[in-house]
Amino acid sequence: MNGGHGKLFYDNCPDDPAQAGPGVHALVIGMSRYTSDDGKAPNGFVDIAGTAVAAGRFATWLVEEFHHPKSIPLRTVRLLLSPMNSEKDSLPKDYVPEGANYLNVSAALERWGHDCDSHSGNIAILYVGGHGTATTESAHIFLPEANLHSDEYLYCINVGTIRELMADCRARSNIYIVDCCALRSKKIPTFLQWSGLGGPLFN
Repeated sequence: MNGGHGKLFYDNCPDDPAQAGPGVHALVIGMSRYTSDDGKAPNGFVDIAGTAVAAGRFATWLVEEFHHPKSIPLRTVRLLLSPMNSEKDSLPKDYVPEGANYLNVSAALERWGHDCDSHSGNIAILYVGGHGTATTESAHIFLPEANLHSDEYLYCINVGTIRELMADCRARSNIYIVDCCALRSKKIPTFLQWSGLGGPLFN
């Protein structure tokens, strides 16, 4: 298991890409810490204990216990976390978290999407937890930077958009798991269908 910028939490890809068959590719994101160092939360996104820990445990479960019913191997797991200081001892052992900020999440979505597109038999898994809104059609999960900007929807993971874009991906199955801590009233979007981070565009 690895941590750090651009590295995988788990990497089981063959050295020769031509030898790679189908695989499971997972991107796991968990955000517990939203407040600044002085404890302020300008847009009302307070810290939510447990979300980063849950994401870390899900990633560990994938690596240590997950078995696909048709023996499709786990190939990659990317793990981005923004934990509270009190949670750091509960994260995966020897893992140095790659922060779940806008730049890191954007890059991870791009890499994950292209990994998923590498074989028609692949399985794509996206797990994301944090403050957010959810409807029957979509979910917006907010990044920690959403606390600092006037338009917080520019700093969210738009699961609905990702699902639409991943429809063009060669992966045969897409699984989305959203751990959404409800926001205060008047935060559910009515028209911001394409705000926030989406996935890559496929040819």
